[in-house]
Amino acid sequence: MCDLSYEETSTLYNVTRIKKARVEHRCDGCGRIIAAGEAYDRHASLYDRHWTTEEACLECAAALAEFGKAHRFTPCPSRFSEYLGECVGWDEEGKHWEPMRLALAERIAAAKAEVARG
Repeated sequence: MCDLSYEETSTLYNVTRIKKARVEHRCDGCGRIIAAGEAYDRHASLYDRHWTTEEACLECAAALAEFGKAHRFTPCPSRFSEYLGECVGWDEEGKHWEPMRLALAERIAAAKAEVARG
């Protein structure tokens, strides 16, 4: 298993499933739009005396939960791609996460293409 650094984890961390978005959000994991009425996860964390909130679409939320369970900590959605890449490159066991990394990369590319189309 990879040896991700846990020294800089949040003091407090909470994930809440929002069953129905009241307004449009953008997933901080992949960048896709979370439409009003769609379910998503809200990640709130306290780090270095600053609160941060981020949103994750259900695809990113499921991947974050699986990754977090295996690593005993869950990265915030905006840093997920970075942590996933570090884990994949660590050793042969890290290759287990390659399909998840590729799926996230595809969602990121699709979101960027959607933004470019306007």
